[in-house]
Amino acid sequence: MTTSGPGTVQSNARIKVLLLGGISEAKKLAQQLHNNGISLVYSIQGSVRGFNADYEVTSGGFSQYCISESSKNNSVSGLNVYLEKNRITLIVDVTHPYADVISVNAQESAKLTNIPYLRYTRPPWSIEKLAASPFSLQVQELASYEEILAKTHTFKRLFWAVGYNSLAKLECHHPSNQQWIFRAAKKPTTEYLERTEQGVAHLDFIEQIGPFTLQDETKLFQQKQIDALICKNSGGNFNEAKLKAASALDIPVFLLKRPNKIAANRQYSSIETLFNAIIARI
Repeated sequence: MTTSGPGTVQSNARIKVLLLGGISEAKKLAQQLHNNGISLVYSIQGSVRGFNADYEVTSGGFSQYCISESSKNNSVSGLNVYLEKNRITLIVDVTHPYADVISVNAQESAKLTNIPYLRYTRPPWSIEKLAASPFSLQVQELASYEEILAKTHTFKRLFWAVGYNSLAKLECHHPSNQQWIFRAAKKPTTEYLERTEQGVAHLDFIEQIGPFTLQDETKLFQQKQIDALICKNSGGNFNEAKLKAASALDIPVFLLKRPNKIAANRQYSSIETLFNAIIARI
């Protein structure tokens, strides 16, 4: 786990936040809290990218904090230790909508340690709105990659924008008659990717970090001759460029449905509302 030092803003001693991040809204909230003198630790996976901040940033997960062999590699146990050691008084979950494991662990730790838990959930894209004007997308939302693969077996060139962790789940299902263009922020280390680099598998891996413009997405889809787009229903205006490009090029879109996270007692769909709820606790 790596840590960068906190900024110089005087912190409010009555509250200390562990902010579980991973999306752009999390960094926005972290900066707002810091600017208002709220003591916080921003936790990020750290395997994709780091960033400089005025507040404390930690990465690498919590399992290393386990204090006994029997609880080794237990993220909940390690998180409990971390919360106590760092005198955390509030857990704020602003992770990706598909990061279900960390949300489950955080909620469990909150119950065990009697620390309040607040969660932000970015609203998903509406399938009805995507299908209507001005998007006019050919769009389907499906519950699993297996269902998506069953719907896309007739396509030749599929563009996958589903995150680097998904490749390991998909590699054994790659039809030999399809060319997959897979974009993620980091290259996965799998034998499948090694075979791809040797020209055995039909996969073109693009290592890029967004956000992406409509012009860039349109140009990429045209260059790669994409005939189907697969992505997660992440929501957010800044993620819409690929959908708009697919609409402009008449490319059908297949969305992976969100996992069913356990409902939180305090859940917010607006960062501003969540920020005000935190401030109200001072």
